Amino acid sequence: MPASAPTLQIEFVPRGETDADLLLVGGVASIRDALRLRRSLRKAISESRQRFLLVDLHGIQRIEIAAIAMLAEALLCRSGKRPEVLLCGPSESVQRVFRMARLQGLLGRCYSCREEAQRLISADPGKVESLASQSGKEPLDSF
Repeated sequence: MPASAPTLQIEFVPRGETDADLLLVGGVASIRDALRLRRSLRKAISESRQRFLLVDLHGIQRIEIAAIAMLAEALLCRSGKRPEVLLCGPSESVQRVFRMARLQGLLGRCYSCREEAQRLISADPGKVESLASQSGKEPLDSF
């Protein structure tokens, strides 16, 4: 029997002891998965009670532009009491798709790994918010 194709795995991990909740994303993020990724991002954003939501992409094996668009939308939309969305752990191939979509400016809101992001958030959350706001794009009103 042939092995099944890799699928997108998404898990929301509330982190009450830090300033950041976590959304783990892994597998293959294809065009078919883009709306599911968007729904998961929206749900995590609405359920988060922290200042930041870290979207950990280190488990992504492959990502298509439609899924990048959903991540970009989450990064750019800021309103009310929602957490600041930050990315961490993107592989070179994920970064390449950001650049292909001409969204490389959003990589300024991206950290090499979860530990780096959490360390910076713990040390100076105001600085992280300041760096995140310098993404070069105007925030959208809703997500």
